[in-house]
Amino acid sequence: MKKTLLLMMAMLGLAGTAKADVEWTIWEGNINMSEGNPGNWINNLYLGSVNFTNLAVNDIIYLTFTVNDGAENSYVALYRQNHITEPSESWPETEMVHSTETTADYAYVITSDILAYFQDASFANLAIKGTDYTLTKVTIKKATSMIKNVVWTGTHNTNNWSGLSIDASYLSGMVNNDYLYCKATRHTSAIIIDEKSVTPTYWAAQFQDWSSEATKYSNIECSDFNHDFWARVADASLVSNHTMGVTGYCEDITEVSYLHPVSSFSIGVSGYATFSADREVTVPVGTTAYKATVYAGSVTLTPFTGNVIPANTGAIIAGDKGSVLEFLASSAGSSETSDLISVASATDVTTLAESGYDLYVLYNNATKNSLALGLGDSDVNSKWGDGTTYSSNVITFTEAWKGCGWWFSNEGVDYSAYDRVEASFSSEQSGRLVVDYADGTQSYTDYPANSTSVTINLDRTKKNIVKAIYFCSGESSSTITLSSVTLYGTVAEFRKTTSGTIAANKAYLKIASGSPARLGIVFGEAETTGVTAVKAPIVADDRIYTLSGQEVKTATRGIYIKNGRKFVVK
Repeated sequence: MKKTLLLMMAMLGLAGTAKADVEWTIWEGNINMSEGNPGNWINNLYLGSVNFTNLAVNDIIYLTFTVNDGAENSYVALYRQNHITEPSESWPETEMVHSTETTADYAYVITSDILAYFQDASFANLAIKGTDYTLTKVTIKKATSMIKNVVWTGTHNTNNWSGLSIDASYLSGMVNNDYLYCKATRHTSAIIIDEKSVTPTYWAAQFQDWSSEATKYSNIECSDFNHDFWARVADASLVSNHTMGVTGYCEDITEVSYLHPVSSFSIGVSGYATFSADREVTVPVGTTAYKATVYAGSVTLTPFTGNVIPANTGAIIAGDKGSVLEFLASSAGSSETSDLISVASATDVTTLAESGYDLYVLYNNATKNSLALGLGDSDVNSKWGDGTTYSSNVITFTEAWKGCGWWFSNEGVDYSAYDRVEASFSSEQSGRLVVDYADGTQSYTDYPANSTSVTINLDRTKKNIVKAIYFCSGESSSTITLSSVTLYGTVAEFRKTTSGTIAANKAYLKIASGSPARLGIVFGEAETTGVTAVKAPIVADDRIYTLSGQEVKTATRGIYIKNGRKFVVK
């Protein structure tokens, strides 16, 4: 059975591991947060409340910066600034993050309590302050996957309210709660318009009904944007028979899109998820989309050509655990099929029941295999130079960027049964968990100060050559107390399902009754390739397939499969 799946297994083994975030830029520039004292910052950046109108729980405000030359670390401070409530020389500020020590980019995760800060009517600005770093970009990383529909690209200068008009036909797929998104570059300084110096401050988007020459829709409107801008669409019905105009002051627009949230989509702990959409999409770089073919008791996976999934077609997507993906609406015209049946909206399993068939849904098991690394003084056998010591579960760093952990061999050991390393510990300082591979490459995950855990995913293609697993710190004087360090192997499998709900944008298999409870494809169960399969009795299948599992209408010269048997057309 395994021999019949060699091609499929090899392809899955090469699935990418890059995490594809939905990231929106709200500011770009260059501000040097110079030496200063908390409360008396020399430089700072104020971003108006409109930049944060559409935040949601688990979104991230992400600061991209470099630590200044000569500084061992930097300090980041965030303040929520209120509108003036009475005459005053300064606006009141509420401390949100004060003097967080870090050596790398800073991520501020939005919780429900923090979201209330941004949604309060008195919120005016987010103040970004600190010392010893040069800030270059501020972005919003969304916690929800999106399908991006590009409706216009080019270069349009909006000086003096020179608007860009987009016909409603290009927006026909827009629905309520989609996001309008425009890539733009704000002119960095005042320019001369009509012999006057004008400071760039504003943009707006409106739906207009030209038959009545009246603006029908004007609440997609924002001000004081430094870069890209977006807004949630509250009433998409106004798109019909209307034209959308994008206008502003002193900005060059290069792209107009609308983004459709795919809220129920997420990649599970094993690195796999089912997916379907009501429009043809291209899967992001770093992930791979597979179609399923069921015949003669086997389920075969093969990649969709060009990573393009046709509309209303089920797929399996391989990628990093927890990935937030930005799919691109495509028009490649793919006609490939999949035996994974797509679900357009949340559907009760009982409504899909069909006589003679069972339904199978993809499940993720987070702790199928586990291997704890010893924490004894003789287990932690690797220390880089004299810069670290280890005793009684405590790593002490006396030099910056020295390492301490587990060294296996120059050739590496085979950890193919495992997908990730999880560590529990206590540390007041930030640091890094690293995996070295025998080919000289490595994977690593940074953790902030006061963390209690960190997870690092093993490279899918190099799990069999793990050379070392270790901690390091950018501090010259710091400690970390370990509680546990464990390798986990995760498994994704199709299981027979008779109750419950299948979420929107998901897919399932329909298999002839009589199959085992766990069927279809089992991923990552002590297999180097990451795939095994379970045969199941399938009713007669008169469809014709190539050896790679692709269905064809007519068999020309070559070798094909029908009803589970090979045949040759000469």
